[in-house]
Amino acid sequence: MTSWLAVNKSMRRVLPMLVVSVWATLAPAARAERIVAIGDVHGAIDGFESILRRTGLTDQENRWIGGSATLVQTGDLTDRGEHVRAVFDLMMTLEEQAAAAGGRVVGLLGNHEINNLVNYFGPEPTPPPTFDAIVSHFADERSEARLRDAYSDWRAWQRRYPHCAPAASRKKWIAAHAPGYLEYIEALSPEGRYGAWLRTRQVAARVGQTIFLHGGLSPDPPEQFPSGTLEEINQQVALELERFDRDKAWLVEQGVILPFSYLGQIFCAVNAEVAALSNDASEGSAARRTQFDELYSRLPQPEAWLSFHASGPVWFRGWAHWSDEEGATEIGKVASAYGAERFVAGHTPQTGTILSRFDDRVFLIDTGMVFGAAAGGRPSALEIDDGVARAVYENTEPDLVSATPQSVEKAPAPSAVWRDTEDEPLPFSSPDQVAAFLASATVESVQDIPVGVTQPKRLVLAQGGVRSKAVFRYVDITAQRKRLSTGGFVMYFRDNYINEVAAYELTRLMGLETIPPTVEREIKGEGGSVQMWLEGAMMETDRREQKIEPPDRLRFTRQFYDMRVFDNLINNTDRNSGNILLDRDWRMWWIDHTRSFARSKDIPAPNDIIGCSRMLFEAIKGLDDEEVTQTLRPYLPMPEIRALHERRKRLLALIEELIVEKGEERVLFDHGGPDTSAVVTYSEPVDGS
Repeated sequence: MTSWLAVNKSMRRVLPMLVVSVWATLAPAARAERIVAIGDVHGAIDGFESILRRTGLTDQENRWIGGSATLVQTGDLTDRGEHVRAVFDLMMTLEEQAAAAGGRVVGLLGNHEINNLVNYFGPEPTPPPTFDAIVSHFADERSEARLRDAYSDWRAWQRRYPHCAPAASRKKWIAAHAPGYLEYIEALSPEGRYGAWLRTRQVAARVGQTIFLHGGLSPDPPEQFPSGTLEEINQQVALELERFDRDKAWLVEQGVILPFSYLGQIFCAVNAEVAALSNDASEGSAARRTQFDELYSRLPQPEAWLSFHASGPVWFRGWAHWSDEEGATEIGKVASAYGAERFVAGHTPQTGTILSRFDDRVFLIDTGMVFGAAAGGRPSALEIDDGVARAVYENTEPDLVSATPQSVEKAPAPSAVWRDTEDEPLPFSSPDQVAAFLASATVESVQDIPVGVTQPKRLVLAQGGVRSKAVFRYVDITAQRKRLSTGGFVMYFRDNYINEVAAYELTRLMGLETIPPTVEREIKGEGGSVQMWLEGAMMETDRREQKIEPPDRLRFTRQFYDMRVFDNLINNTDRNSGNILLDRDWRMWWIDHTRSFARSKDIPAPNDIIGCSRMLFEAIKGLDDEEVTQTLRPYLPMPEIRALHERRKRLLALIEELIVEKGEERVLFDHGGPDTSAVVTYSEPVDGS
C-alpha cells in the first residue's frame, strides 16, 4: 500500500507550491508535523472542498486522506455564502476521520460564529439577503407550519414590547422569515447539533511554535479581561458564551424574549423591563431591576465581552493594518508575551493572496474565498511542512507573497474613529459593529435637524453604556413624472430613505468606507434610515463660506474625483455642498443619497469624471451583477437595479476611453488622482435642496 508520505511527495511534483519562507532545516528523524491552515470559508462549500483536495487532505468524495497531518481552520465558516450547513457537516466529518487516521482537525471560532451563537445574524431588523438562503438548507416539511405557530408567540411578545418590533400581520411576518429560520436557530442553540459542536471550539490554538486564531493578538489587550495566556483567552470566551446561554434561557423562561429573538430584540426587551421596573414601587421591584440591570451589562457588547472587543482575538486587525515599521516592533511584543515564533490569522481579506508580514512572523490567510474570482477572491491554504511554509492556491500557479499589506491602498485615510456624545472614541472597530449598534440601540431622544428640505431627525442612541448620535431620514416621495427646479423633468422620480441604505450597502460591497454606516429601522412607528453621526465634522458648505483651505489640496481634490465617479454610478441627482462632510483628518464622507438609483441608464454627468482612484476603478470592475442584485434587492426595485448594471458598464467604458485619450497616469491614481491642483467645483443641486 502506498504510504501517505509518498503520495504527498508525488502530489507536490504535480501541484506547484511557492516557498515563501524557510524557518528551520530539520533532519529527517526530527520531521515536524505537516500543518495546513485555511482561512474564512463563509459557506463557500465548493471552494472549501477544492482547496482541501488541492492540499491532499481529502479525496474526490471528501474523505480524509491526509494521514497524520493537522488541518487548522481559523474561523468564520458561517454567513455570506449559502452552504453553511454543508460546510459544518464536512468539518464535523473530517474531525472524526482525521482522528481515526492519526491526524487532527483544529477548528477555531471566528467573529461570525460567535455572532450567530448569540442570535446576531447581521444588521437588524432585516438580516442580509444571504441569511434566507443559508437557513433554507435547514428547512423541512414542517417548517412553514412551525412559522405559523411561532407567529402567535411572536405577536403576543410584540404586544408586550411594542417598541422592540413593529406590528405585522401573520402573512407579512411569515414572509419576512424564510422556512428554516426557526430550525437554524435551534440547530445553533446549546442543545442543537451545530451549536453544541461550535461551543466546544476555542478561539486560539498553538500547534508547535505557531499560534493560530481568527483575528489577532494585540500587544495592548483590554485590561478588564484575563489575557496572560491562550488558555485564559479561551476560557474567557467560553465563559461569555456559557453566561449568555444561561441568561437567554432565563429570559425565555420569564417570557421576556422568545428562543428565536434577534439580539437587538433581546437588548430592547431587557431595557424595557429596566425602564418599567424603574417606575414600579411594589415590593421586590428594586431587586428585580438590579437583576435586569446586571443582566443587561452582561449582554454581548465590546466593553463587556472579550469576544466583541476591538482588541479581542476574533476582531483585532492590527496585524493587517500596522505599517511595516510599527509591526516590526509590535509583533515582537506579542511573540514575547505568548512565547510563539509565528502567527497565522484570517479575518481581514487579502484580495486573493496569502500575505506574509514582519519577516514571516505573521501570515494572513483570508483570501476572500466566498467572494469569487470576479471580486479578487479565491480558495487558498497555508501549508507548513518540514519547517517550510508554502502558499497553496486552487487551480492556478501560486503568486508571490507580498510583504506589503494590501490595505495600504485603502487611502486616503485609515478606518474611521467614531465618537460618542462626549466626543470620546466609541468601542467599535468595524462598520459591522457600528451597524449593529445603530440597529439595536435604544432611542433616547429625537430632535429636528434644521438643515435640508427632507427634515431629517437627530437621534441619540444608547446601549450598554455607549451613547452616540445618528441621523434618521424618513422621506418617501414617488412621482411618475416630476419637474425639477432647473425646469427639466425626471421620470419615475424616487426620493426615498431606502436609497441611503442601498448606497451604503453598495459601498460595502465595493470595499469602500466613504458613507457612514447606515441601516433601515423603524423609529416611533415610522420607517427610515439610521446613519451614524460624524462627530466634529464640517460641511463643505461651511468650509467654502469660511474660506478654509484644506492642508493638502491635491488629496482633497482627488477625493472629489472618486465622489463624482460614484455619483454617476448610482445616478445621484442631489449632490451639493451640504451633503459632503469633512472629518478632522480632512477625510471626505458622502451623505444623503435619497435621490439616487433612478431608472435612467445614461451616465448623468459624464463631463464631471476627470479621474478615478485605481482602487475604485477596480472595485467597479469587480462588481458581480448577480451579487449586486442579491445585495440591493431588499432595497431597490428591479428596474433601478438593472439600470445600475447598465450605468456600471457605460461608466467603465467612459473611464477606459479617458485612459486611451489622456494616458493611464493622468486618469488613474493610487492615493488620490491625476497630478493636478485644480480647484474642484460642482453643480448646484438640481432641486434647490
